[in-house]
Amino acid sequence: ESVYLSIKEDETWNLKTDLDDPLLNNFECYQYTTYDLDIIRNIYILVNKINNKMIYAAESSRINIFSKYNNSYYIGAFINGDRTNPYFLYKE
Repeated sequence: ESVYLSIKEDETWNLKTDLDDPLLNNFECYQYTTYDLDIIRNIYILVNKINNKMIYAAESSRINIFSKYNNSYYIGAFINGDRTNPYFLYKE
């Protein structure tokens, strides 16, 4: 709970409100954007207070972890366990 509150109160972490994905409905997603790292552009912390779960994710400027289809980096596949092999993709 204290980690969650410190992120929620920290102004450098922004609550991402544009998620339109049923797999992420129970999560609050906080985003930290950095411009001084070459590989990592965004760091995310997804908090599910119902299941007492916290997930950390990082993405580069070339990857969108919230794009569901034909994307092996899609965060929802990691959350619900669908991505049990490295080549798993949701198809439209």
